[in-house]
Amino acid sequence: MAPIRVGRVSSRRPHVPEQLWDDVLAGSELVARGLRALGARGAWPPVLIASALAVALTTWAWTALPLRPAVTTWFLLVCPGMALVRLLPPRDRLLSLVLAAALSLTLETLLAEMTLLAGVWSPGALLTLLIVVTVAASVMDLPSVRHHVESAAATGWSRIAVRESTEDGAT
Repeated sequence: MAPIRVGRVSSRRPHVPEQLWDDVLAGSELVARGLRALGARGAWPPVLIASALAVALTTWAWTALPLRPAVTTWFLLVCPGMALVRLLPPRDRLLSLVLAAALSLTLETLLAEMTLLAGVWSPGALLTLLIVVTVAASVMDLPSVRHHVESAAATGWSRIAVRESTEDGAT
């Protein structure tokens, strides 16, 4: 058997018309800009929102889809907890995944138990509530929204601190 030769990677561009090549480069720059817009927060918010959409579609629209159990299991095991864990200060990846799974299962168990005790058991309503929690927490984790919330919170807390200090000084 002849040995396999590994050749050098050519630095030449493939034979592509110049205009098409420019369009490809512009598109890749747009994708890179979008990925940079995610910032240090990573790709979790879009993944969580897409997972919420996928579980909604497989539950209420495409019910015969063979991937339905996998999509539903992924969503119920990881997504609600990860959406909430992402709002906490950054942690190790493994610790975040473990916390996400534990928080997801805890949240689902508590919600199910509350609806059973209240006598309004509805799996569809529980899933809808979990989707809303996941999407809301994921939107709060998007960099632009997170920046506005943090700046509003800082402004609000500073106004409260200023008001308290002037009241303390007046007495």
